Amino acid sequence: MEDFIYFNNENTKSIQLLSGNKNATFTINMHSLSQNINKIPIIITADNSFNLSSLSFLEIRFNDNLVYELEGIREEKSIIIAELYERSNLWKYKIIAQGFNRGLEKIAVDFGLDLASLSQEEKNKNL
Repeated sequence: MEDFIYFNNENTKSIQLLSGNKNATFTINMHSLSQNINKIPIIITADNSFNLSSLSFLEIRFNDNLVYELEGIREEKSIIIAELYERSNLWKYKIIAQGFNRGLEKIAVDFGLDLASLSQEEKNKNL
């Protein structure tokens, strides 16, 4: 499953999630990404029986610049927050802030991942 990198994956140090008392920070080491990666959606999702309504505040920053504050999360189970993409050898971002009432597995399929070829153990590990 080379096209799917989840945070704190033991096999790669490209994407890390650092969480503290009331804050969490994603860091992406662009230099350690595989050369064939040209798009990175940033997605948050709740566990199976929960939704994201308990998330009271979400701030999106790139290179320490505030670019978006996400508010009004109600019953969504997943949100595509933003997307990093490469164009003309430069990395750019766009804010998406699109909520879904479905989990990460359904979104992964929407992004073209072939989950049918994964064993249940691999799905549990990656999704």
